[in-house]
Amino acid sequence: MRAPYRGNTLLFDVGALSRLTIVLGIMVATVGAEAAVLMTFSPSTWQAQVAAPTTLLTFADIAPPGLPVIFTDQYASLGVVASQGDDIIKYLRSGGTDGWRLHGRDITVPGGDPSIELEFASPIGAIGFTANGGFQLDLFLRGLPVATDLSIGPFGPPWKFVGVVSDIQFDKAHLRPTGPGTGVIIDDLYFETIPAPAAAPLLLLAAYHCSRRRRSKCE
Repeated sequence: MRAPYRGNTLLFDVGALSRLTIVLGIMVATVGAEAAVLMTFSPSTWQAQVAAPTTLLTFADIAPPGLPVIFTDQYASLGVVASQGDDIIKYLRSGGTDGWRLHGRDITVPGGDPSIELEFASPIGAIGFTANGGFQLDLFLRGLPVATDLSIGPFGPPWKFVGVVSDIQFDKAHLRPTGPGTGVIIDDLYFETIPAPAAAPLLLLAAYHCSRRRRSKCE
């Protein structure tokens, strides 16, 4: 078992641990998959561990601050969409670090799923974001768990960077709240850049899901 903790960085072997607690209330992780996961709160440390170029989504380019905007497939050309598995749509609203944030509450269904689930067009090994609040992160590859119950936060203002690097790639990230509240809130999403040809099937999938919804939800 390895779990060296240095400053803002934690490295642990997910397969070797049943439960890990970090002092000062920063992080508690319950894990049972086989990946070795690096979680850091330092952007520079995270970037140094990522072997590929990265893409940054600030969400500020979708619309000017104001009323909520449904987030589904606006970035499908970059290889990431909001998961359509349960037909729960997430949305952006004013706030965050630059006027917009991704907020895990469905505005179309009262009491809807407060989590955020992101699907990537091809497997990646790293993801990062700024966070506000507390939640848990699960990573999957083709529907199978890579790492589960990675606890993040709780954080309050100012927003805090969280970066994760896994030695087993994943194509889905599920962020879910640890208790009742307003849902998962993130901003400034970083992930390994997905080449354009790999993103093409995701564009077709996004178009299919869009056709299943009322036109007003997809515009």
